Amino acid sequence: MRRGLGFLLTGVLALLAAGRVAAADWQVAQHENGLTIYTRSVEGQDLKDFRGIVRVKAPLQRVLQALVDVEAMPSWFFNMTEARLLDSNGPAQSHIYFVIKGMWPVSDRDGVLRLQIRQDERTLAVTLDGRAAPEHYPPMRTRVRIPRLQAGWTVTPVAPDETEIRLDGQADPGGSIPVWMANMVVVELPEVTLKNLRQQLEDPTAPVRDPATDPRINKLLKGIKYPE
Repeated sequence: MRRGLGFLLTGVLALLAAGRVAAADWQVAQHENGLTIYTRSVEGQDLKDFRGIVRVKAPLQRVLQALVDVEAMPSWFFNMTEARLLDSNGPAQSHIYFVIKGMWPVSDRDGVLRLQIRQDERTLAVTLDGRAAPEHYPPMRTRVRIPRLQAGWTVTPVAPDETEIRLDGQADPGGSIPVWMANMVVVELPEVTLKNLRQQLEDPTAPVRDPATDPRINKLLKGIKYPE
């Protein structure tokens, strides 16, 4: 049941809201093999926030290409069974639909993210910031729509062939589910996701879609600068 409930905090893909008040300090929940997972409680909020940080031996461009290849996300994101790009208006605003598998008797969850991509001109760090937009796509009868979600990535080049990846997330999974169950997976979700992603990025034989051959990816990454 523990793995099956991973959908509860699947903030697939997040920066925490700027200015959130009364948040406790981040606590290290796990540190192993170069991967660190943090959690924290926030006053007035039942579910914990999570943060995972890892460094990968891959250049910034390869990491970003993997992250915006939405249809391929289920191959590495925790318990994700479906993902697709609904529309692409470039880095300023696009929308993603995704499905997270539940385990009986829990229904599958789905969500819609409004994605914005921006880059720090000095550090070249790229932020992929996802916020819930549940009204943007019709609800499905057999799935519970995630009503509130902040999910995304901060990707920072450390060297020409090394990149730091940070995954942040916080969500309300919707429906009637005990909070203690949700908080059981705040470590497992970022841990499994980042381990899978690192393995794929560091495998030279793993396919990564080239933006030159996919206009949607090219549009999402328009204007991004890479270390020389």
